[in-house]
Amino acid sequence: MSQQRGGGSRRGRTLGTRMVGVAILDQQVFSDIDEDPFAQFQSVQIILLSAVSSLIGLTAGGPGLGLAAAIVIGVRWWLMAHILIRMGGHWLPNRADPVTQRRASRLIGYAHAPLFLAMLFPIPIVGPVIWIVINAWTIATMNVAIKQLLPGVALSRYAWLLGAAAIPQIVLLLLA
Repeated sequence: MSQQRGGGSRRGRTLGTRMVGVAILDQQVFSDIDEDPFAQFQSVQIILLSAVSSLIGLTAGGPGLGLAAAIVIGVRWWLMAHILIRMGGHWLPNRADPVTQRRASRLIGYAHAPLFLAMLFPIPIVGPVIWIVINAWTIATMNVAIKQLLPGVALSRYAWLLGAAAIPQIVLLLLA
């Protein structure tokens, strides 16, 4: 097992292990993702898995809806990372470890991990409930990711961003 800075043993770094850590909102996993450049590649995998899962799941509501869901995930990932870079530069200008595109996209990419379950949307009756739960869960993981990226910044300063991130998912549910 490799060693962390400071001497402790590093947790598992596999995609699955990290996805579980993100899903249970483990702050240490978010910290590990933030510090590991290899996690950039893994975050892209999560975005792709979440987009494909949403494409499969929401295609039950029509092929255009599934494609729209996949596109929304990619655009939201890119847009949130860029907004967070600006927010970090504005609110934490003298920070020793600046908010970079790579850090922001890594953390926000991983925050999309619960959307891997979007393929369950076609299940009669419970599918829409599952969609609501996994999207609320994704907003919660985004909150933990933002706290990792912007420590000390109050939720009230970025709650609007989390709310805006939820809007496309609500619209997709209403269209399904």
